[in-house]
Amino acid sequence: MSETHEGPVATDRAQVQPEPHVSQADSREQSRLDDRPVRDSVRSADTCDVGTLQPGASSTGTSSAAMDSEPAGYNLLARVLHWLMAVLIVGMLMLGAAMIGTIGNYGVLLSIHRTVGLAILALAVVRVANRLTRRGPAPGEGLSPRERVVAVASELTLYVLFILQPLIGWALVSASGIPVRVAGGFRLPAVAPESAQVYARLHLVHTWLAYLLLALFIAHMSAVLWHTVALRDGLLRRMLVRRP
Repeated sequence: MSETHEGPVATDRAQVQPEPHVSQADSREQSRLDDRPVRDSVRSADTCDVGTLQPGASSTGTSSAAMDSEPAGYNLLARVLHWLMAVLIVGMLMLGAAMIGTIGNYGVLLSIHRTVGLAILALAVVRVANRLTRRGPAPGEGLSPRERVVAVASELTLYVLFILQPLIGWALVSASGIPVRVAGGFRLPAVAPESAQVYARLHLVHTWLAYLLLALFIAHMSAVLWHTVALRDGLLRRMLVRRP
């Protein structure tokens, strides 16, 4: 009986292999190897995050560079033309009012009016060319999007009037049949046919454009005063001095 039971037990013991002894050092090494994929995935994620942030940083740098490239004020030629034309336009408006209310000195005032008008036309052409070739400062930082649109639209309208109004005045005198002469007796060619009907229409257009120019001039001065006195955002300094 004992032999019968001892045989299977011995066989089972022979089949069961003892587990190898694992030292503490081997356990730590195995744990390190098991953690390596996790660390690699974390490192990969960090790399992706950094790579994702790089374009943003580059974009910010590009935006800063673009802002730095924006001129802080208008160039010297633009500032000289601005103030010179401002004086001439104020003088033209005063001449126009004087021509309406006077009779004796009408011829003298008309001659001065023509000369100043042609001077404004020439300066306006130079000013537009300078504005197109020389980059100006961006609209004021404190302006809303709607105010920016209004500012740009008013500036473009003024440029158009600076050129269109003297040309219409030139055509107006040409249509009257009177030689177009400026100070010094210099005669200009006629740019419109002699016609009473054309003269009447051009005179009406010239009058209404003068009112529009006066309204825009008053609006422009009011906006400058508002930014200078109320907001104090330094907007006027861009046309006075070149800021560093």
